[in-house]
Order: sequence, then structure tokens, then C-alpha cells
Amino acid sequence: MKCYFHEDREAVAQCNICRKFLCRECAELYDPPVCPDCLNAVAEDERKRDKRYEKLSVLCGIVGLFMSLSVFTADMGAFGFIIQIILCALLVVMVAGIPFGWRYLGKYSILSIFIIGWIIKFELSIVIGWYQMFKYYRQKRKGN
Repeated sequence: MKCYFHEDREAVAQCNICRKFLCRECAELYDPPVCPDCLNAVAEDERKRDKRYEKLSVLCGIVGLFMSLSVFTADMGAFGFIIQIILCALLVVMVAGIPFGWRYLGKYSILSIFIIGWIIKFELSIVIGWYQMFKYYRQKRKGN
């Protein structure tokens, strides 16, 4: 068998996704062995998924803004107004982070069992979602 990308070399492995034969040089690039075509396809899928989470996060942030504006309407004076602004901002960030928390918790399959698992997953998404969102945008800003 010959390498799919280097026809003059013997194949020593197969791509774990498409099963194309790979030479030693191609197989040692990634562990497990993945061909460049599949790697590009996976990267493109991840970019599309990230865009969906970004859009969903913005939508959740807008919902959080409307929620915060409807909840914090009581007159509390000048100092109370500052507290209301801070609480509104915290609520918006927490609600906007839900999609990122949900994605992070997706790797724990025990939370997807039964309705109670979904409720716990939603509550945990609120708690850790804002952190996952900031972590995602920090990595994206650095270009990783």
C-alpha cells in the first residue's frame, strides 16, 4: 500500500476518519493519525459550531438584558441605581454564558440522563457558563 499523499512512500497507518493510507511522515503529524483533508474538515466544522455558539450567546445576552430591565425597576435612589446597573450587567453576562456552559458540560454524559439531569445541567451552565465564555473569547483573541 502507498501513501495517499506521497505515492512514492509505503503506508504505515490509516487516517482515523476517512481511512486513507498514510506514510510515516503523514501519520506522525497527529496522534491519532488524521490526514490533512480530514483535519481541515474538522477545523471547519469547529469554526461553524463556534459561530453558532457565539450567535446563541448574543441572543441569550439580549434575553438577559430584557430580563434584567424587567426585574430591576424599583426606585432605590442614586446608590441603588448603580447597584441595579451592576446587577443587570451580571445577569446579562450570566445568561449570555449559558450556551458555553452547556457545551462545556456536554462532555459529562451523566447530566444528559432524564429531565432532572437537564435541569441540573442548565443550572450549572448558568454558574460556569460566564467563565467558559470569557475563556473562549480570551483564546480567540490570542489566536489559539
